[in-house]
Amino acid sequence: YVPKEPPKFSDRLREVLAEHGVKSNSLFKDTKIMATHLHQWTYNHNPMLSSLEIIADYLGVTIDYLIGRDT
Repeated sequence: YVPKEPPKFSDRLREVLAEHGVKSNSLFKDTKIMATHLHQWTYNHNPMLSSLEIIADYLGVTIDYLIGRDT
């Protein structure tokens, strides 16, 4: 078994935000997640589980969908 390479989180987040018609600055303002996190995620830092939970809840999707494991 070889696990499938997941998409880069920053790219996947932008894709899911676009699907839901949400701008990244609205996400950060509404959830209190710092905008600097997106910059960190762009450079391959992985988000914390708590951030994934907040974003998934905000967008009404599962964490698996948010990270590209479930489409």
